[in-house]
Amino acid sequence: MIKKILGQGGMGAALLATDIRLDGKSVVIKELISDNVDQNQRMEDVRNFKREVATLAHIDHPLVPNVTDHFQEGARYFMVQEYVDGENLEERLNRTNQPFKEREALICASEVLDVLEYLSQQMPPIVHRDIKPANIIIGARDRRAHLVDFGIARADEVRNAQRKQTSALGTPGYAPPEQYQGNADPRSDLYALAATLHHLLTNRDPRNHPPFYYPAVRSLNQQLSPDIERILTRALNNDINQRYQSAAAMKQDIDAILRQRFGISGNIDSYTLGTSGPIQTISASSPTQAATQPGTPPNISQPTLAANNTPPTLVPHHRRWVWLKTSELAVVYH
Repeated sequence: MIKKILGQGGMGAALLATDIRLDGKSVVIKELISDNVDQNQRMEDVRNFKREVATLAHIDHPLVPNVTDHFQEGARYFMVQEYVDGENLEERLNRTNQPFKEREALICASEVLDVLEYLSQQMPPIVHRDIKPANIIIGARDRRAHLVDFGIARADEVRNAQRKQTSALGTPGYAPPEQYQGNADPRSDLYALAATLHHLLTNRDPRNHPPFYYPAVRSLNQQLSPDIERILTRALNNDINQRYQSAAAMKQDIDAILRQRFGISGNIDSYTLGTSGPIQTISASSPTQAATQPGTPPNISQPTLAANNTPPTLVPHHRRWVWLKTSELAVVYH
């Protein structure tokens, strides 16, 4: 049963629905929108959609909502994902109209980097292409940062860039220069995350300013540490080869600030798929804290994938979703 429309954008519409076969579990249904009138181009959009669904179906990370189904009704194509209940970071900024505390923003960034490192390890690597505050949700239950809205269709990106701001091209203000040339790779997501972090820490919305320019964060928020300013300066370099070259490297530097400045520990120093727990505060007697001196980077291990990295198989559901064109939208099962 459709509850409400969550949003509409260049790549389609997102609907909040109830899966009545799964005890009323909430899910998100995303519809592919293709405005191609040429049949061959439209079929290319559909092929891209199906390929993206297959890619997302193999993602198995606790901070990424799972794809549970996809279906077609006539010329309309849909994907079903788990629903993450919570507040996204853009909603939080709009609600408070204040920058995030450095500690809180860095915890979010560390968790998203955990996801990005996992995505970069896939074969081929998966690039999100549209990281921004609106696509990071703090879960109402686990209080962790979930990365959502991976986008679906990527065909004919440039033609629709200005009107649609597609996820393939990213959102102006957050997307790096190379993404507009069709050259996105995992390092492009690191730039977008850094632009997101800059927004969180300063409450300066980059969409309202000239692109690819970010003032030093401490000039906008003097409470921030010199360390985070250095990280953002490097991560927001327009030259992709001068940025962080991996999510693991950027996460290591952010985790160092969390340990040294805020006494945060937990599973921020290692990557084990599906086992990440809440980040904990180090107690005063903790050996880890005692061994870390201000200004001395701690020995943070590089993230590694779990030994068994075989992508899971998406088991087909024996059900049929039906889109009812009535005054009240609904999805039922046969």
